[in-house]
Amino acid sequence: VSEVLRIDAWLDFETSEGVVSEAFPWGAVALGVWLLGLLIISCLWLRQYRQVKRSLIAGCKKTDPDWQRLAKSVWEKPEHSMPRILICADQSLVAGVFGMRRPMIIVPASFSQELNEEERVAFLLHEFQHIYKHDNLWLFAQKFIRNLFWIHPLVWWLDRQISAEREIMRDEEVIRKTNNVTSYLNCLMKVSNIKLPSSYTTSVGIKGSPFARRVRSIGKIRNSRFMDWLSAFGSITAIFGLTLFLSTTLSISNLQAAEDRNESSLRDKD
Repeated sequence: VSEVLRIDAWLDFETSEGVVSEAFPWGAVALGVWLLGLLIISCLWLRQYRQVKRSLIAGCKKTDPDWQRLAKSVWEKPEHSMPRILICADQSLVAGVFGMRRPMIIVPASFSQELNEEERVAFLLHEFQHIYKHDNLWLFAQKFIRNLFWIHPLVWWLDRQISAEREIMRDEEVIRKTNNVTSYLNCLMKVSNIKLPSSYTTSVGIKGSPFARRVRSIGKIRNSRFMDWLSAFGSITAIFGLTLFLSTTLSISNLQAAEDRNESSLRDKD
C-alpha cells in the first residue's frame, strides 16, 4: 500500500504519544539551571558593588596632604586626570582601584601607620599601573565571561589565574620604575599581615601560595620586557583556548542532540 500511495513513512500516533510522554526535557532543565545560576551570581555581583559604593560614600574621606604629595610626584599623566585617593576606616573595604570611568584609589586607614614613605610610593605606583592599563575594564569583561559560563569549572580556575597574573605583571612594572625591590617586598609583606577579606587575598595573591608565587616572580625580574610579552601572549592564548573549548563543547552537544533526534525519528519510522 505504501508503494502504491508513495508514502515514505507511516506515523503511529499511539506510539509517538508514548515516546513523547516518556521523554524527559533535559535540555530545558539544563537551560533553567544555567539561567538560575546566572541570575544568582549576577545579583550577588551587583549587591557587592552597591555595598562598596555605599561604604565609600559613608566611610571614606580625602587622604592627608602627604598621600596627595606622593601621588602627584609619581602620577605620569596630567594632574587634572589624577584619580581621587580616599582613606577608609571601614574594614570591609580593601585597598585597590574602584570605578572605570572615574576611578578612585581606596587606601585602608591602617596603611598610614603601617607603611613608610617609600612603601607608600610603591603602593601608589602599583595602583596607578592598574589605572594606566584600564585593568578595571578588563576585569569587568573577565567577570562577565565567568558569570556567563559559570557552570564550567575551568572558567573559575582561569579567572583566578588571570587575576594572579595581572598582579604579577603590575609588580614587575613597579619594580622596573623604582628599581627598589626591597621596599616593594616590605610593602607586600606588611599588606599580607593586615587582616583582609579572604576573597580579596585570594584574588590579588596576598596570602598562601599565590603570595609565594608573586614573591618568586619578583625575584626573577629582569630589565627586558620579554616576560611581559610572554605573559600577555599566555593570557590571550588562555582566553582564546577557553573560548574555543566552550564553543567546541557546545557544538558537539548540538551535534549529539541532532544525532539522537535522527535516531529517534528512524526508530519511529521502523
